[in-house]
Amino acid sequence: MGFDGIRPGDRVTVSWPGGAKPAEGYCSGGVVVQMTERLVAIRAPEGYCFCVTKNQVAAGASLFAVKKGGGGR
Repeated sequence: MGFDGIRPGDRVTVSWPGGAKPAEGYCSGGVVVQMTERLVAIRAPEGYCFCVTKNQVAAGASLFAVKKGGGGR
């Protein structure tokens, strides 16, 4: 649920439920740097990392691959 088809190296956008804004700590996308069974770590264009968890996806967050990367390490 939620992470299908997304791999490290992909550029993604994130849609947060309720229109959460970056000022509230919610970034709108970046490059996937790591994945686990329960979360995806994303590096924002500003250089910091944030995570999207399966619980956030179940609550309405969405991840969309914008550009497929070359894979990860």
